[in-house]
Amino acid sequence: MLSKNKKAWLSSTRAIRNLWGRIRLRNRNVSIISNDCWGGRMCKFYKLPFHSPFVGLFIVGPDYVKLLENPEVINNKLEFFPITESKWIDYLRSVNQTSHPVAHLTPDIEVHFLHFPDESTARAKWERRVKRIDWNNAIVKFSQRDVCDDELIRRFDRLPFTHKVCFTTHPVDGASSAVPLPDFAGEDHVSLCWNVSNLSWSFVRHANALLRKSR
Repeated sequence: MLSKNKKAWLSSTRAIRNLWGRIRLRNRNVSIISNDCWGGRMCKFYKLPFHSPFVGLFIVGPDYVKLLENPEVINNKLEFFPITESKWIDYLRSVNQTSHPVAHLTPDIEVHFLHFPDESTARAKWERRVKRIDWNNAIVKFSQRDVCDDELIRRFDRLPFTHKVCFTTHPVDGASSAVPLPDFAGEDHVSLCWNVSNLSWSFVRHANALLRKSR
């Protein structure tokens, strides 16, 4: 858990850290695939266009890994339904997230549009941003939260993406893409990992490496 002093330091230094990152970042068209708001935050920090629909939403861990194992389903039509019918409704109630639009990509993959006011807005932005994804220029991120265990992290680690990362509370055997965040050591999940992820893993370095690979 972040201490008050750490939160204050992060807040007071964020502007200069983000500016330094923007100066060094050459890959301005990277697509960010993320299970939560981390992708949107990276775009905000580095002033990047949204080359992915993974902004302002979350996907519960097992559904997210299932989507990445079959990424073509991202082009499916969204089918919205009442959130009370979600298979994750008990979990959603436990974290007080029960008043946002939710849709199926497949019968067993749900997308939770946490920061969208209504279904029509969520659909329009999802469909527009899906077309911008470049899987050859993508950072794929996961984190240990929203119904996640070590075996799910290992499944994520086996995915055939070159630049992938999973932020965790602890090292995970058999998962080389797992990056423990010291501020969450001993916790059962990471929260708001965008706050500290760049202290343990360089977004800029990995994005620039993708650019070099494409040349």
